[in-house]
Amino acid sequence: MKKYLLESLALNLLCYALIGVTLAFVLLVSGALMPVRSSGSILYLDGTPVGAERIAQGFSQPEFLWPRPSAVDYDGAGSGGSHLSPASPEFRQHAILYLSAYEQEPVPVELVTTSGSGLDPHISLAAARYQWPRIAARRGLENLALEEYLEENPEVLDDEDLVNVLKFNISLIQNDASTESL
Repeated sequence: MKKYLLESLALNLLCYALIGVTLAFVLLVSGALMPVRSSGSILYLDGTPVGAERIAQGFSQPEFLWPRPSAVDYDGAGSGGSHLSPASPEFRQHAILYLSAYEQEPVPVELVTTSGSGLDPHISLAAARYQWPRIAARRGLENLALEEYLEENPEVLDDEDLVNVLKFNISLIQNDASTESL
């Protein structure tokens, strides 16, 4: 019996060592091969980290693009939706509150409802187009169509129909020397 116990202990230690070393090696290599993803896809502005590409941040200043509302107050540590039914009075109160931030109607539905994770970093091109007149007026870009701005700054599009809000706002700052920070 003692022999079997020692053999199983030796096999366990060997497995722990192999798996531990192999896992550490795989993580090290993957980090070297994909440095942007392994570091959390951090975005920088003038060498200072300002946020993660894949996690939404709240913006409320009128000169910036606004993301979807967040049920978790844009807290990356606590992802989650509101789980409210569209028939819920609380859902209606939230929607009315979010609608009050916008001046013209109809407002795209994604700008008044939270995403499933509460951290969706993208809005649709239609939602960006809806907000462009406000942003353009604040930044003196009234003569520039959103499509022209996107042609000049294609890095803000993660897909042909999805705008990354943080990338978009960083590009606004980089193109406007009078804006100091996010």
